[in-house]
Amino acid sequence: MVVNSGNRPMVNGTLNEFPVVFDVHSNADFYMQISHKAADSARIEDRIHIDSFGISSPGQVSSLGRDSAFVNTLTVGKATFVRAPASVFETPSDYNHGMLGLRWLTGNHAVVDFAKNNVIINPTKSSSQARREALLASGYVAIPMQRSAKDDRYYILVTLNGVTQPMVVSTVASNTLDTEFAKRAKIKSIATGETYGGPTGTTGQVYEVNQPVRLQVGAASLLIKQAIVEDIYAYSAMKREKKQADQTAGMLAADFLITNGAVVDFGAKTLFVKPGK
Repeated sequence: MVVNSGNRPMVNGTLNEFPVVFDVHSNADFYMQISHKAADSARIEDRIHIDSFGISSPGQVSSLGRDSAFVNTLTVGKATFVRAPASVFETPSDYNHGMLGLRWLTGNHAVVDFAKNNVIINPTKSSSQARREALLASGYVAIPMQRSAKDDRYYILVTLNGVTQPMVVSTVASNTLDTEFAKRAKIKSIATGETYGGPTGTTGQVYEVNQPVRLQVGAASLLIKQAIVEDIYAYSAMKREKKQADQTAGMLAADFLITNGAVVDFGAKTLFVKPGK
């Protein structure tokens, strides 16, 4: 785990034998992201420019934009991936950094274990079943995740103070409540004095919930120690759905997953959490 705009599970890898540190990032719908600097160092050529995208600083869209490319060899742990697709754009970082996104996670049936700090790639059916049985026997609850056709992310339904809406399951960063959801659930927050800056240049105020709250997920009562509150639709420059039930309530992120000893099984589309941790 590394703290960089919130907690992030990171793994070491290589691009064409050039070392890169990757976020394991389920809130990103691509296969892999790398910076232009890392792409240059790994000698990734034949890039195709796509559009203006990326963050050089909060609220500042990178002048380098976004490219697409293929990497000859991507190595993560003992696994090697040939002709791996990459999205090339900037994120604030001081080191050779990239992201392994949702398409990599689902394509390899990855299991991200926040209790043991490891990532399992392409587990066998028997090992997946054995893991499920062991977790349930030790007091874990299995929560089905639904993959949205709208934005290709995984959601679970949560209830906060009687208000029920879907929330994104994100392996990275800080827990986030959407401003409208927090207002409906009557959650008090205070201004942090900070602003967010989205990858398309949008900015806005960031607030903070400075006391623990509990979410109801099915029969499980799960703790959120702290969360930020911001307009998640403005951050991503997305249009808010008209129906309240269709609106995203926010993001259950690495902070929540660590607190609740989570195991996120993308192959089985299941979030395992241990209430009371």
